Amino acid sequence: MKMTIGISMFASTAVLGAVTAWAYPFGPPNGYTSAPGDKPGIACTQCHVGTPLNGGGGSVRVSFANGLIYTPGQAQTLTVTTWDNLIVGNVFPTTVGGVTVAIDGRPAPISFVNQTQINALVPATGTLGNVSVVVSNATGSSAPATLSLSAAAPGLFTFSQDQGRDPAAVILDGANSFEYLAPAGMLGSGTQSRPAKAGDSIILYGTAFGPTTTPLSPAMAASVAYPLAHSGPDITQPLAQVTIGGQAAQLQFCGIVSPGVYQVNAVVPSGLSSGDQPLKFTLLSGPSSPQTLFIPIQ
Repeated sequence: MKMTIGISMFASTAVLGAVTAWAYPFGPPNGYTSAPGDKPGIACTQCHVGTPLNGGGGSVRVSFANGLIYTPGQAQTLTVTTWDNLIVGNVFPTTVGGVTVAIDGRPAPISFVNQTQINALVPATGTLGNVSVVVSNATGSSAPATLSLSAAAPGLFTFSQDQGRDPAAVILDGANSFEYLAPAGMLGSGTQSRPAKAGDSIILYGTAFGPTTTPLSPAMAASVAYPLAHSGPDITQPLAQVTIGGQAAQLQFCGIVSPGVYQVNAVVPSGLSSGDQPLKFTLLSGPSSPQTLFIPIQ
């Protein structure tokens, strides 16, 4: 038997939470979305009543067969997948649709499954180095694959456009508004994006930055804001460094903000030339991100 399934691993201590489905033909009310910079804590309850926010235990996922690139006038096929009562007590299941993932012999929390992809989180384990990964369903189990585990292996999320050279980032324009950090028009005519300028507060997103001040169970579906934990005795030392165009950016926050997702808040330094400037993210107590990324500057 041969099983070919793509698996997305999050090497952190929590998993992706429920996704909100909106019913506004022209978008939700301004400032009340679950997007960064808005008001995610009251986004749903501004318009929906009854079950408490994220209290129903269900989940809605929308997948697009042709990807996330939309051409006006062309039909786009989408699949809406709903889960009912799979998240119990804010704990993600280890079996979805009969699919399980075992990492180092331990069941992994699962946040998403379709015909070709599984999103799973590495379960709590003291093992570092090579471990086995086995995917199982009703027809049997895959042959073991090898996954290398380390205390931290930072990676920044990127936009799919432009060969993934742009980090998936936003620019905060105010307390309740933001724009995507990308060249104008790169994300499509319906998405507001622009280059950054000196003094802008930007937010970068990634995974596997390592331990945080408050440990989280990998099975918990939670939204948090915990900074990275210091590995040494001097807690005044910075935890990470972001450089743009070779210049250090002021870090305002670096830690986990939602299950499986870490966030870096930084201020764009002055004196940068216009155009694409290289971005580097480094954990000062550990490894650097191996990615070659750029941030557009205006």
